[in-house]
This record gives sequence, C-alpha cells and structure tokens, in this order.
Amino acid sequence: MLDDGRCGVLVPPGDEQAWTDALRTDISEPDALAEKAAAGRRRVLERTTPRGTCDGWKRYTAPRSPETTGREESPATIDAAIITTQRCNARCRICNTWAHPAKPSEESAPRGCQRGCRSASTGSTSIPVHYVNRRQQLPLSVTLQQRNSTQQRHGIDMIRAYIAGCGGMLGQAFYEEFGGDNDLRCTDIDVNEDWLAHLDFRDFSTYREDVLAFAPDHLFHLGALTDLEYCETHPDETYATNAMAAENAVYIANELDIPLLYIGTAGIFDGRQDLYDDWDTPNPLGAYGRAKWAGEEFVKQNARTHLICRAGWMMGGGPRKDKKFIQKLMQQLHDGRSELNVVDDKLGTPTYTRDFAHNVRLLLERRWWGLYNMVCQGATSRLEVAQALVSELGLDASVSVRPVGSDFFADIYFAPRPDSERLVNRKLALRGLDVMRPWREALAEYIRADYAGYLG
Repeated sequence: MLDDGRCGVLVPPGDEQAWTDALRTDISEPDALAEKAAAGRRRVLERTTPRGTCDGWKRYTAPRSPETTGREESPATIDAAIITTQRCNARCRICNTWAHPAKPSEESAPRGCQRGCRSASTGSTSIPVHYVNRRQQLPLSVTLQQRNSTQQRHGIDMIRAYIAGCGGMLGQAFYEEFGGDNDLRCTDIDVNEDWLAHLDFRDFSTYREDVLAFAPDHLFHLGALTDLEYCETHPDETYATNAMAAENAVYIANELDIPLLYIGTAGIFDGRQDLYDDWDTPNPLGAYGRAKWAGEEFVKQNARTHLICRAGWMMGGGPRKDKKFIQKLMQQLHDGRSELNVVDDKLGTPTYTRDFAHNVRLLLERRWWGLYNMVCQGATSRLEVAQALVSELGLDASVSVRPVGSDFFADIYFAPRPDSERLVNRKLALRGLDVMRPWREALAEYIRADYAGYLG
C-alpha cells in the first residue's frame, strides 16, 4: 500500500457502499507498511483541507467489514477504510487541474490529482491505494509498490516506460538514452534488435493488453509512417498508423493515468512562413501531414497528461536505420557518385535523434507537459546540409553538389511538401531548457559516430 499523502481512495459522494464493495481487494502488507498507511490516514483525518483551498470537502470512513465499525483505529482497521470526498472547486497545487474526477469509470483509478502530480507537502506521487485492473484482475498497486521500493533502494528517480514503435532511428536513440537506468519494454512491428518485441500498435486490443501487462508509468508512442509518397498512395493505412494508433495510445495512457509522449513533425505546416514556433497554426498539405496533425490534435485535446515534441528533418540511426536525407546522400557516395543533385528550394531544420531523446528526458524529469518544437539550432536548406555533409567527409575536391529545383525529382517525390518547414524552439528557450545543438555540430558528431568506415 502506498502512502500518497491521503492513504485512501477517493470516491464520489452518495456511492460510498458501492465503491467500498467495488474496490475490495486482497493485498497483503508487511506490518511496518500498514503502520505507515495508518499514520498517513490519521494525518488525512486531522487535516481541514488535504489540497487546494476548498473548505467544502466531505470525509467519510467506510469500514470494509462490520467487525471494524466503531473500533479505535489500528493498522488492521484503518487498512479497511476508504476516504470519501465531495467534488469541489479545489485544484491541484502543482498542475492546477481539478483535484478530483467527477466520477471515475470502472476501468480507471480514482485518485486525488488527475495528473498524478507530486504532493508539495509529502513529495510522493498521487497514486491510488487500490488500483485493480478489472479485466485481468491484476492488483496493479502491488506492481506500483514494488517499483517504488526499487526506486527508493537505488536512490534515483527511475521510470518504467513502454516504448511503442521503437524499431526505427528515433527508437534507437530513445533506447540508448533511457535504457541504462530505467525499466523499458520496447516494441515494434519490425523486430530488428534483440531488445525489441513484436507489436502492431494499430491493433488496439493487443496494444492495450501488452501495455497493461507491463504496468508502465510512462507511455512513449514513437512510431509512424514517414515515407510521404507511400502515405499519399496509401491514405487509409496512413490514417490508421499515424492518427488512429495515436488515439489508441491516448485511451491506454488515460486508463492507466500515466503521461503520454507523442512525436510531432514540422511537416504539418504549409510552408508559407519562413519560421514556425510552438504557437503557429498548422495547415498540412498531404496525407502524411494531415494524419500526423490529426494524431497531435487528438493527443493534445484528450490525453490527461501529455508531452508532444515536434521534430524536423531527422538524422540518426546510421546506415541500418536512417531512411532519411543523410542516408540517401551517403548511399549515393557509397555507390561511387561524384555529383549529388540536391534541391535548392526546400528549407527546414535538422533534428539529431540523440539530442532529441536527451531533451525529451529533461522535460520528463521536470514534468513539464504540453507541446514543444524540438529541432537543432539554425535554420538551413537541403542544399546547405548536403554541402556541409560533403565538407565534413572531406570530399569537397572529389564530389560536387549540384543545385536543382524540386521539379527535377517530380516523378520520384510527387507528394506535396512545404517550401519551408523550419521550426524554432521558442517554448524550450523560454523554459531555459533548449539543449539542442547547432545542426552542423550535430551532423559532424553523427557522421563520426555512425558512419566511420562506411565509405571505405
């Protein structure tokens, strides 16, 4: 049993007996833990207002069995108590959301703060004492208790994250960033690493079952279809993968009441502006952009606790996993090309996957939710990136970069693309947490780290 500052389950007024019966569960506890729970409950009963500044709270102790009625509180009897509160105007002191849900559904966990914020007074997370998964009859509070004990033993703030769509270039960076000191379950439809398990997150039932079985405290939804031509010619699959699968993630994260990470894209803008900050209004051009924006909007409007991070031109993963601009150029050089045709009319901002994953981690550690642009410093163009790549490889004398218009590749790259998808990390900068490096510096590190020996 967890001492969350209240040591009781919050239930709606008028349903005391119903929720008492519904929340019964057999969870054995050591005597010391029971004593701690009892002490915490006594503190609750002595308080006038457990959170916020509302004085209209109603408290009620419902013993689990008639034998405990009227008896003095003890570890045995207080363990059976359920604290009832009345919905009021109180807001969480940490995140400013309503302190209590109007009525928890059967599948969700009643709790104090809907976002699971850390209490300013106790420093512990608002987790329900008894959270029972009704479909599988798993006492998830036991798993949460064990995870909390592990964190305390190691003296670090570990997380237990489920990472869906982790088989690509970004997933590799997240595995490297979070895998060392956290509990991870990484899945993808393409099992290309021994640390990956197979899962198609478009299948809601399978997705939900696998996440609930792992009982994470964070859900990272990374995967998407990113080939714009494929998306344009397969719109139904694109919406199922990039939009509806994101909806699946929202439903699951809300059911567990855990934070959801969603990866956005600069490709949701129409390119009529030179730069786009976190508050500019998207206007996607093609199927890929529309589906990604639909996923982003659903997360923003429906996920209780979410972090949306928008990326630009991705680079990372090396020859095995990079299917983007850098690898396409490197492949041509590997094949012996001495001239690279590169468009001179497309503007954007590169995003190094390792820097991206690290910046996400910093936001998660500070529990700063919301939407953030997250790209490398410096606006640039496809042509300038290609020229910088050739220079970094020391091939200026042997390889030429030839500027061409987008119509040069019209038969190959026919999907609509914005002329400019340059992002600026305005919100990260205002938070004082923009650690994304200049794109030239990130590109140089990427080439040295992942392409050593690639060109012979």
